[in-house]
Amino acid sequence: MTAKGRSLQVLTIAALLFAVTAKTGLAQQSSTPTNSYAKSAPPNPPGTFARSLAIYTLLSFWSLTPINFYGKVIDGEGYPIEGAKADIRLSGLPLFGGNSFTRTTDNYGLFSLRWKFGTDIIVGVTKDGYYTPPPPTRTFGYVKEVSTYAPHADPNAPAIFVLRKKGATEPLVMHSFHQAEVAKDGTPTNLDLQTGKETSGDDSIQIQVWLQKGQNPNEWKGRVSVPGGGMMERTGDTYNFQAPDYGYDSEEVIERTPSAPEKRSRMTKEYWFHFADGRYARATIEFYIGGFQNVCVTSYLNPQPSHTNLEYDTNQATTPTAPLHP
Repeated sequence: MTAKGRSLQVLTIAALLFAVTAKTGLAQQSSTPTNSYAKSAPPNPPGTFARSLAIYTLLSFWSLTPINFYGKVIDGEGYPIEGAKADIRLSGLPLFGGNSFTRTTDNYGLFSLRWKFGTDIIVGVTKDGYYTPPPPTRTFGYVKEVSTYAPHADPNAPAIFVLRKKGATEPLVMHSFHQAEVAKDGTPTNLDLQTGKETSGDDSIQIQVWLQKGQNPNEWKGRVSVPGGGMMERTGDTYNFQAPDYGYDSEEVIERTPSAPEKRSRMTKEYWFHFADGRYARATIEFYIGGFQNVCVTSYLNPQPSHTNLEYDTNQATTPTAPLHP
């Protein structure tokens, strides 16, 4: 579209908006009741109509910005993914039809959206058998006056989307402990990852917290341990679900001080666990320290001893109430 054609369309839209707004205003004026309440109602602030018309005109002008977008989907090793679905949502006034589109990648992992008009687009990419790393969607802007996102309008420089291929899975025991209470004096709270219950036995993970009465909740001490087994912090690749064979410690001590700028009364940690009977597990522990001491734990346990695969599939979930080991 030429600049002249775009300007003519904007002027046409502005004229229509002016006519509609003026007609609406006259209709409202002629239909205004003559009661005392209506007479006392304050008029619209000066310039309201002009500002509204300017906003609509500007938005209409921006909505006529041409959009050409090019993307590429690859896996964690950089290879193109064919058959991935790209859901694209167009922002701006819907002047030329719908604002939602779907594209499928070719054998080079490429897809595109061409000859559309708007202000920006939001793109999300998925495929069965793959994880979509966060964020689930990304924004690409085409109006430089208001957008800070790169448009990716060059087919030789497409936006890159990375999906992570799902691996083989085994039946796991998954549990969520919501707001399990922990004492402030270091009394242990034991959580059984097999049954999903609090327990006093050794076949569990143990969480302790120390917070003195009247003490700043941003300054506390904690400990996570596995009686008779081992644990280590889970770091690095989010999509690595293979528990390490060695390198475990019996506990981790957490020291929180108020010197750091972030809120220290809340904290999230991820761990690998290795139990004395040979079973492996992973868990996310969220600490909430303050008026109510509690932790939230989401755990995944492989009930088969010596099996280190901890990739979870809801279709293979199992919830036995007793360990499967002898």
